[in-house]
Amino acid sequence: MPVPDYLQKELDNIDWDHIETSNRQGEELPAEINGLLSGDDEIAAAAATRIWWKIVYQEDVFEATYTTATIIARMLPYCIDKPVVTERLFGFLYEIMIQPNIRRDGYEDMVSSMAFLIPRLYQRAGVEDRLTASQAQYILIHVGKNLPETATLLRREWQDINHARERRAYALFCLGRWYELADELNEMDTYLASAFQLETDVLLQAIIAINLVRNADDNAQDSWVTYIMDILGSEGKIIAALEDMQPFIGENGAPQYLIDLLYNTNGTALAKHIRSLIMALPSCALTHQQALMGAICSTLFTPGYFEMMEVIPVIGHALRALTELGEKDPAFITVHHEVLSSYEVRLGI
Repeated sequence: MPVPDYLQKELDNIDWDHIETSNRQGEELPAEINGLLSGDDEIAAAAATRIWWKIVYQEDVFEATYTTATIIARMLPYCIDKPVVTERLFGFLYEIMIQPNIRRDGYEDMVSSMAFLIPRLYQRAGVEDRLTASQAQYILIHVGKNLPETATLLRREWQDINHARERRAYALFCLGRWYELADELNEMDTYLASAFQLETDVLLQAIIAINLVRNADDNAQDSWVTYIMDILGSEGKIIAALEDMQPFIGENGAPQYLIDLLYNTNGTALAKHIRSLIMALPSCALTHQQALMGAICSTLFTPGYFEMMEVIPVIGHALRALTELGEKDPAFITVHHEVLSSYEVRLGI
């Protein structure tokens, strides 16, 4: 398929034979990037798949990731009269931006090169279509991370009661991430700490608590931690709603994300509450029990955990709670024997 002159100009600036990719096949990328611009959906989908194999591998990113994203962004002004191609390119940019390791060498140059998109992203971030708005908001927290107008837009989206709850929740997660990327954590603490007290929607209040705990440096208010622990023990609609926020919580599920969050940022607080969480497990549905047991074991009982009990109190607290629970409810331990055995959890110590 012919290569447009405006794309060829960008392609000529790159040494595709030596660019870093996941599989050392960078020389194929120019044709595949051109395929993304195709009016044929099947050609474009095949091109997108082949590009993805080269630029993302097991959440790792490469020089080609940033180069491809930059070129795709620069193609957008040429696709204004091609709405299908436009949505495809914005969608591909979004998938790149949500990679958990995107902030490596090449990140700053990439987002700086996309500054020209900011007015268009602001416009898209407020449209009625939720997918379009969500993608634009997430791209904006990177490309517009140095602009207070980005935070203003996200606050407006979160607080707009005419929006669906899910859209408000997504904007609130974006706002928390924007504060981190913009290094405005003091402002976040001031603003969201008061918002936590005022917010009446339980999902939105949960996301505020998550954002505050993420950046509390083991100094989180107990009310924030307690709120998250209550969510973990509830197995209800909040956990289900958080599952839909994959760009923020990752692919391992809400229970795993929340346990990891507390362990990595507020281990002392997790140690304080882990017993009550474990002792409440038998009252939960089996699927939620399994999710929580898997999360607790994978976070706390990593290889060598037994030797770390003295320096990481939450490990000992969890072991003692599981031992106590096993004495009170042996059937519970039997049900979860497989996961406990796989992590070599030693009860009765």
